[in-house]
Amino acid sequence: MIKTILPVIAFAFIFSFSACKKIPVLPKKDTDVEIPGPDNPAPTYYINYKVNGVAVSLAEVSATRGTTLTPRTLTILGSGKAGAKPLFKFYSEESYIGFVRGLNIGMSINSAQSHYIEYTNEAGKLFSTDYDNDGIYLFIGEISYVAGGSIKGSFTGTAKTASGDVVNITDGTYNVKFAN
Repeated sequence: MIKTILPVIAFAFIFSFSACKKIPVLPKKDTDVEIPGPDNPAPTYYINYKVNGVAVSLAEVSATRGTTLTPRTLTILGSGKAGAKPLFKFYSEESYIGFVRGLNIGMSINSAQSHYIEYTNEAGKLFSTDYDNDGIYLFIGEISYVAGGSIKGSFTGTAKTASGDVVNITDGTYNVKFAN
């Protein structure tokens, strides 16, 4: 019996030391992509989307509620660091059902002024749903329309310049805190 237990204990002892072997950490290269983790947490509030297949992640985001006028309004803003381009703006006036979870807001040339999205690229070129027949749909997945609350959802579609240049905006997601 001791002859069978002794090799098992020796194996367990050797295995426990080899399992604790330290894994070397390689230095980070400039081309490495930042992956959220303990040292690099994912941002709590964000606006992310793709423009013609190229990923855009905005560093500074906010939302404001217009509660003093009728209809109430909702504005979501995003920009690069320190307000740099690209810029994103969503504006909507409240419909008779309000700003509620599950609402899908269509923005196109037909809804101009009451609902629109504007995207300004790094070169300063403004694309808007005010010029587009197809436009963009913004979905509200979660909303707490109170001071300090937040709004979360998705969006996808197209926007145009006044001269007719088109961008395809896909895979849009947002989670933004109300500033007021």
